[in-house]
Amino acid sequence: MQRSRVTVQYGHMPSQVFEHESDGVYCVTQDISGTRPDIPIEQVLEALELQLTKWRAAGGDASGFPINVMEHGDTFRLVRPELVRWDVWPTRLFCGSCGHVLLLRTSRQAGTEIPTSRRCGACRTGNYRQLPYYQVHACGRRLQIQLPQCPEHPNDERLFEDTGSFVTAGFRCSRPTCRRWLGMRFATCVGCTFAAADPENRTRNLTPVTARDTRAYYGHHLTLINVDAQMRQARNNDRAAVYALGHYMGTIGDLSGMLAAGRGAGAPSPSSQASSLLDLIRQRYPNDVEAIAQAQKMVDATRGDEPALERTRTMLTAATVEAAAADRRTFERAFLHARNSVDDLASVAIALSSAGSNALADRIDTGLATAHQLGLARISLVRDFPIALVGYGFSRVHSDVRARLLPLDPTRDTEQLPLIAVDADTEGLLIEVDPLILWHFCLVNGWTSRWSTAQEPTPEEARAWVLDTSFSAVSTDAADAIRRVTHVWSHLLMHALAYHSSFSANSVGEYLLERAASTLIFVAKFNSFNLGALGALAEQHLRLWLMDAAEAAASCVHDPVCLAERGGCHKCLAVAFGCERFNRGLDRGYLVGGGRLAIQEGFLHTAARLARR
Repeated sequence: MQRSRVTVQYGHMPSQVFEHESDGVYCVTQDISGTRPDIPIEQVLEALELQLTKWRAAGGDASGFPINVMEHGDTFRLVRPELVRWDVWPTRLFCGSCGHVLLLRTSRQAGTEIPTSRRCGACRTGNYRQLPYYQVHACGRRLQIQLPQCPEHPNDERLFEDTGSFVTAGFRCSRPTCRRWLGMRFATCVGCTFAAADPENRTRNLTPVTARDTRAYYGHHLTLINVDAQMRQARNNDRAAVYALGHYMGTIGDLSGMLAAGRGAGAPSPSSQASSLLDLIRQRYPNDVEAIAQAQKMVDATRGDEPALERTRTMLTAATVEAAAADRRTFERAFLHARNSVDDLASVAIALSSAGSNALADRIDTGLATAHQLGLARISLVRDFPIALVGYGFSRVHSDVRARLLPLDPTRDTEQLPLIAVDADTEGLLIEVDPLILWHFCLVNGWTSRWSTAQEPTPEEARAWVLDTSFSAVSTDAADAIRRVTHVWSHLLMHALAYHSSFSANSVGEYLLERAASTLIFVAKFNSFNLGALGALAEQHLRLWLMDAAEAAASCVHDPVCLAERGGCHKCLAVAFGCERFNRGLDRGYLVGGGRLAIQEGFLHTAARLARR
């Protein structure tokens, strides 16, 4: 049976129950084997340690992982999925006609009673199929449902009546004169240390699920950009974070200096002649401001990127620079631009116009004008996006810290914990929310204060405000707004792809750069090539795509309940695959106003108001 690697990541991870296409048999994955992908394991372990640190800081249990992942590299191994081993599970059957229950024993147990035919041995007319229910606990335990016994006829067999719901389905005594109803039994996790550690918030009761129930298995993944050795070296330089932040702010345009710093190059020394001239002018003409400024420019021109780096540091707080130095995605954004993989659509339109393709350039310009009216600052095409998706663990019942985060089970051949990884060069669209509109949006809702030196910040100052706010150690309403607006826009754009491209929301993924108010929507096809479909979408249908996404924020078939009580649901925002946050924190109220948070003015309304100025 052939499986794509992405299908394995989301549907066939170790300890995950899935439905086999062959006759609808339920199976559980035992282990996954394959070759080692071309991904530096140090980069994966660094991302994993950061994720585990956040999990534990929030009060979560991840006791199956070592405390310091970077110091236990030999505990893990990267695996590109090629072979999936699985067993049939659950091993309890019932006849679809008469309900006769048959318990299969595994091959490791004595007295194996696996039937040679699916034909029911009791009625001889129906076929056996698996009981579609089992139970899981937040500690990670998985159990088959318990088979009740008739109190008057404990040795008689049972019949199962499947109603499609665990609550209403159940058993009956098979004796014709009895036929007593034997309901489902809700089991408890006996001797559970996870529940015992916090008995007030963690129940011992197991949760009934089916193989298709998402509560049965939440796979936890890392999404990261597969950077090269040169970029990893650049990150170790103490100026790299300032380069990355300055590029987002616009104070630094060329990132070649960051790469040079990674190779060991230091800050260039200013020209001695220019410095001497500056000192001379200051001594003889201390009141000639213009002459001193011109001489200063001459000195700065010999200092390379240092003046731009100093300006970047001046506009940001020291805490922001320090926090960004530990943020992997800040560097990964810079890496994409440094390797010239990012094409700003505005520049693409200019190049097309110069080449004589005026009609296509006009379509892009019209789309970018619509993007500005909707509060999006920049849209760029990312070519050869080196994405890597790494599955490292799972949880049950809950996807957050209410459940225990468990590592994937080792394979049969080694005791090392597997990190199931798929990598590819795909394509994506980098969408950046306008920082100035974000500031106005937070101001009108009372989440930030007025600008101290002017009526509003400059574009560079607005970008610095976004960074200072999102990197702040203390979460604020403004920081939440930046993250939520970015995330909601990301999902709306993913859903709108279905109307203007060959992709559905489940065919793409998101790479959130929320601290830079940006999202990168990429094609989740882990093949060795891509067909440029997202690029064609941006060139041909950008305006319609953006308009459909914005209009989808205004309503949902489950309104008013959706907006008023949840903020978003599977009909308007949630996606089955590709969301890094398990669809948490999605609220359309941030874009349209109102909702459960009673937001005074939605982001789209702020953008429209400012566009009319």
